[in-house]
Amino acid sequence: MIRKAPANAKSVEGDYLVMPRHIDTKQPFWDAFGKMEVEGTANFIVRKAQKAKTWAPFALREPTALEDHGWIAKGADGLFRVTDAFVRRCFDASPAS
Repeated sequence: MIRKAPANAKSVEGDYLVMPRHIDTKQPFWDAFGKMEVEGTANFIVRKAQKAKTWAPFALREPTALEDHGWIAKGADGLFRVTDAFVRRCFDASPAS
């Protein structure tokens, strides 16, 4: 269902079969990332991507457990990108109907 990132990349911009619009951000991502605060940050990232209509790079003000666990990756440009695992967890937790 979801394309995987190339072997030489930690993340891919916009190269997913599951796009931000396929994820329902009106519902919390219960148990998707283990902590409510992390799930709130994930929801924020998906909402931001929904506005951009793609999995575009984004900035975060503070370090987050999402990066610690490899669910998002920081690029050389200082911007973050979602990983396949992030997209999968968000979609599994709250698919749009």
